[in-house]
Amino acid sequence: MAGCCLTHGAMANDAKSGLTLTSSSQHLVDAFNWNKAKALSWVRTGVKTGYIPCYWGGYNYREAFYVRDIAHQCQGAALLGLNEENFSMWRAFAGTANASRQWFCLWALDFYGNTYAVDYRSDTNFVREIPAPLELVDKAYTCYRWSADPRWVTNSVLTNFYKTTMEDFISIHDDNGDGIAEGHFIDIFDGACGSYCEGSAGGYGVGGDNLAITWSAYRSYAKLLAAMGKPALTDAWLAKANRVREEYVRNWWNSSGSNYYAGRTIGLGGWITNLDQYSKETYAFQAVKGLAEAGPRADALLEKLHQNYLENGKDYNFESFTYLPEAFYHYGKNDQAWHWLKRLLDSHYQYPEVSFTALEFIATGMMGIDPDAPNHKVATLGRLNPEVDWVELDHVPMGANDILVRHQDGNRTTTMVNHAGPDLTWEALFPGKHALLHVDGSPLAANTKTLNGVVVSGVTIQVKAGQRRTASWL
Repeated sequence: MAGCCLTHGAMANDAKSGLTLTSSSQHLVDAFNWNKAKALSWVRTGVKTGYIPCYWGGYNYREAFYVRDIAHQCQGAALLGLNEENFSMWRAFAGTANASRQWFCLWALDFYGNTYAVDYRSDTNFVREIPAPLELVDKAYTCYRWSADPRWVTNSVLTNFYKTTMEDFISIHDDNGDGIAEGHFIDIFDGACGSYCEGSAGGYGVGGDNLAITWSAYRSYAKLLAAMGKPALTDAWLAKANRVREEYVRNWWNSSGSNYYAGRTIGLGGWITNLDQYSKETYAFQAVKGLAEAGPRADALLEKLHQNYLENGKDYNFESFTYLPEAFYHYGKNDQAWHWLKRLLDSHYQYPEVSFTALEFIATGMMGIDPDAPNHKVATLGRLNPEVDWVELDHVPMGANDILVRHQDGNRTTTMVNHAGPDLTWEALFPGKHALLHVDGSPLAANTKTLNGVVVSGVTIQVKAGQRRTASWL
């Protein structure tokens, strides 16, 4: 997963999207427009006869899409209306998992949906990273929440993949019965890497990223089962998620170093904790997935990430930066998140993951849009910082709905427009504790809760098709 500076010029696609952004910051507008156009240019659907609906995901000199990349690009793709591409690629990967491959899906496919030979030699000699199939399950639920496409919970190729991944895959690779799949490898072709950190050969049995993705996948699988009409099964999978989190809380905090461990490896004495081995993915995913405990522990993790990238980022592959805004927005660190989002927006880096995630972090990070299209619900939480007085994201596709979200006045005022589609239930959230919020000028009692350590107050508002509504606090 390393970058290059080649372009794909003549192969660019004419994919379209109505998504638009306006703002007090012309810099933000210009950066959004560049990254939107760049992301759309990576769409491969229809470029050649036989291509499946898909977009580029990986090195831009390899005509392929990779598990890890599309898992991180899928929300940006959903914002651009590329739900058919998301579904097509997930189904293609799901179809490659089988018993002879120990229920691993392949690592990369070409634009026809076929095996990409660079990363596959045989069923016992191909790139395998433990977090990959688990993250496909996790992000399948994310795609379902954006699209409300019932195929995510009815297509037999996908539903079988969810089941075999969460049951057979984890069971085969779980050495000590703790519900977490471990890796053993010298080279990523010869065995399974217990982390996305490919440089840790012979190192991580379980990286922090693997642990975080496993926890999140258990939770998402429980919700997918509920959406499949199997609510009686959800509690067991949520219990598995809780056990992973309990293990993390008990054993993954390094009190002497005042930080989380990067991962664990298997040695002669059993599990051995890596105390000092820093790696980007193993730390970032603990925050990206929300596993890190809000408060002093998450703060320490995020500060370590921030300082490490400030000091050493010039030596890192640029795609690794694409996880930073998400990690910081997740815990309400808006200034740091904006710092790294600007790095992405302004980079003009020729790697698909950069432009797709830049759009995602504007929508889900800065705008705090949290979709639940299957249930006709959406939540918002403004996370603007002083450099951006107001921002408006229009024609956001969310299932059958076409919505507008606008934040202004230092995150004090949010406007929602439901241009088209079913009536929506909108949870308008604001930072801080407020007894009252105003909806279209009328006071309404607010509810207060905590999201990853950030106190927020909100009201629930019905937004009919064609209706504009505004919520604010004084």
